[in-house]
Amino acid sequence: MRTETKVGLLFVFAIMLIALFAYYLGILTPWANNYTLNVMFNYAGGIEEGSPVRVMGIKVGKVTRIEFAPNFKSETGEEVKLRIRIQVDRKAWSSIRHDSKYFINLAGVIGEKFLEISPGSGSEPELANNGTVRGEDPP
Repeated sequence: MRTETKVGLLFVFAIMLIALFAYYLGILTPWANNYTLNVMFNYAGGIEEGSPVRVMGIKVGKVTRIEFAPNFKSETGEEVKLRIRIQVDRKAWSSIRHDSKYFINLAGVIGEKFLEISPGSGSEPELANNGTVRGEDPP
């Protein structure tokens, strides 16, 4: 076998190994059916990109992006400064409704920060993918 072929096979194997490792860690999810939601806050409360998203205490997604949104006004006309973009698993999306509440919580006394979603009532309609909602600012 020629040296170029060996190097090529080694390169392909290394790329496949990296992709498998990224999939195992949850960084790469090519076949996941996730929904995206923008949650608006005035204070991030220590939450970071990659922080978990939980519904009723169960991890169902993660924070994918935090960015400033200087010209956004909520439904009540309040000016809101931060947009936190989250990904939510398809299986949990049906429990997120228009009357759901969004909080930044802490797991334990010195635990990690996460975004908690309290599910809404079944009589309210589901949110649209890539929708925008207002979160409850942490104290």
